Amino acid sequence: MLFLVLTVVTNIKHIDNYSPSNGDMLFFDANVWLAIYGPSPTYWAQSPCSSLFYKSIKNNIDIYTNSLIISEVVNTWARLEFHQQRIQLGFKPNEFKKFRETPKFIDVAEDISINIEKILRWSKRFDSCLESIDMEIIISKYGSGTYDFNDLVFGEICKANDFILVTNDHDFCTTDVNILTANNRMFNDGEAV
Repeated sequence: MLFLVLTVVTNIKHIDNYSPSNGDMLFFDANVWLAIYGPSPTYWAQSPCSSLFYKSIKNNIDIYTNSLIISEVVNTWARLEFHQQRIQLGFKPNEFKKFRETPKFIDVAEDISINIEKILRWSKRFDSCLESIDMEIIISKYGSGTYDFNDLVFGEICKANDFILVTNDHDFCTTDVNILTANNRMFNDGEAV
């Protein structure tokens, strides 16, 4: 028997309503970095996420990242580029690996690398060891079939380190973390708080 677990998150603020406080520590999800630097210039979250990013830098608010976030940015960006270019290049939807073997992918990889360097320049690197997060809870929650594994890890990292999670992932699955978002779907009534 499969049970669907719905979690109502009440600790969410809209990015536009965020006022930086001394000591705040932000943890940007991959979708936020992609909104700021990614390959989709018309992405709906670009303006609010970029505004938060510049506001954080101006106010000396620490922004953290880790290898899982960087991996998600790199892999998602590469696949977005593939989906944007595949028809023009004559690839089928399942031929991403063939795309990576072409000279065209060199330009994509170079662009991704340049932007990853920017992310690393503006953020503090924080790779927590398995000992610092409750992996048993993560695996137990993941085993329900309801949650994204990396989201669970990010939630535990933020909880353990008092980070404010910045994400536009409307189904983010934690209630124990303060969240900033530009995604109005994350609010019960669709309105920013």
